[in-house]
Amino acid sequence: MAVKVPVSPNSSSTEVDVERSAALLLEAFVMHGLKHPRIVSLVAVCTHTKPILICMEHMQNGDLKSFLRRYVCAYTCIKRTLARAL
Repeated sequence: MAVKVPVSPNSSSTEVDVERSAALLLEAFVMHGLKHPRIVSLVAVCTHTKPILICMEHMQNGDLKSFLRRYVCAYTCIKRTLARAL
């Protein structure tokens, strides 16, 4: 029985971009070895055609960097407001 998993594709540009392609392949190589319920899973890698495509499990709240920026900023603003009020 197949399990449906929402994915987020990531690709190199359609032009020849050796650095971006190498970075994507390195990311796929690293992600291939990581198996944990709290780590986003690598679903597939397509290297037969250009651009190179990596499909990873979809992150409901977006990438970690954006998530932390959103919530750390909100936390910092609340903390400053409370400090001024006291």
